Amino acid sequence: MTFPHGPGGIGKSALLDVLADVAVTAGADPITIDGRHVPPVPSSLEARSIGGRAVLSLDTYELLAPIDDWIRDEEACRWCGTENPERSARLALDRVLAPVITAVHPLSDAPAALATVEDGHTSGKVVIEVA
Repeated sequence: MTFPHGPGGIGKSALLDVLADVAVTAGADPITIDGRHVPPVPSSLEARSIGGRAVLSLDTYELLAPIDDWIRDEEACRWCGTENPERSARLALDRVLAPVITAVHPLSDAPAALATVEDGHTSGKVVIEVA
């Protein structure tokens, strides 16, 4: 599942189009859900059927912000086949599911972490270590 983010006009939708082509070449089923075309309510996404070998892309995700928690905490688990929390934990521990991390900063260097995010060129999460 991908949902690129960044300023308008930098090519996020075009990137998702390329990703869809790559998915087809790899034998997967590309599915794109565009936030401009679905209302930000759970029922607009619950009916989506995601097959076993699919690449799911969420475009214009910022319009789905009102249901962001629901997408991340509930629906993404269904789409990825990880409704079972124990299975999800096992996949994470086995590094099958892993977040992409762009940078890790200590809490004392939080301004640098913020600068990393604000430059708009992150490819993953920016982590601030607090312990």
